[in-house]
This record gives sequence, C-alpha cells and structure tokens, in this order.
Amino acid sequence: MSDPFEQFARDCKLRLLAERLGIAPRDVICPLQEMVQHFLVTLSRAASASPFRLIFATPAADPAPPAVRDVLWWAASDAWMLEEGKREIRAWAAAYGYPADDPTTVRLFEQQTEQADSLINLLGEFQYRRLLDLYDRESSPSEVASDPATP
Repeated sequence: MSDPFEQFARDCKLRLLAERLGIAPRDVICPLQEMVQHFLVTLSRAASASPFRLIFATPAADPAPPAVRDVLWWAASDAWMLEEGKREIRAWAAAYGYPADDPTTVRLFEQQTEQADSLINLLGEFQYRRLLDLYDRESSPSEVASDPATP
C-alpha cells in the first residue's frame, strides 16, 4: 500500500529538492548522536509559480536527505496547529505553552503563518485542506489534545 503523503505528492505533482546546508555557528564538540544536518527544502509544482521553501533538520548520522513524506508531514503539522488556533496568536501560543505577548512568540507565530500561506500558495486552498485532513487522520492530534489522560 502506498504511503498517503507520498500519494498526495504524486496527485499534486510535487517535486522535492533538498540542498544540504552548512551551518554556523555550530557546536563542534556536541555528541555525534545529537548533531543535526540542515537542508534547504523546496517543494514545487508546474501549476504554481510559488515554491514552498523551508529549512529542514535531520539527524547528522542519517545520510539520506529528507523525503517528501517527511517534509509534507511536518509542514502539515505546523499548519494544522495554526488552523486549529483559528490563526489567532493567543490560541496558537497557548497550545505550545508560549507567552503570547513575548516578541519571540510573535516572530515564531508570524513565521508559522507565512509558512502556511506559502503552502496554500503552492497547493491551492482545496489541496491545502486535503493535506491538513490527511495529517489529522494519520496523527489524530485532536484526540491526543482532548484526552485528559494525556500528560
């Protein structure tokens, strides 16, 4: 059976480009098992002039670049949480336990909003909602968030 995120990418004719990046500053004495590598990831499609780009981190021990499934899953995760909070900073910040009035929270919220808007520009509203539904069905974060037994 095909992975649903990979099938989504095929349905939308998405192309993935992952460019490994150097990073500075970095802690060269960090334990190897804790090191990450960074990729500039671009998702594009012929029907859209607006690519979706982000920095994606993977364990440095893994030689493979990020897969389209991983990029879509994490992008959908971020967008899902933004939409669950109705794109309101207070609801979004509360879900993460961030102080809503902190300037860093505001910058992160703005970044997440720009990222979701970029994903909408790439996919269109219908496919964007389809991706969020796919994430919701696979991850069931709404069940986790509403389960009082969840720590």
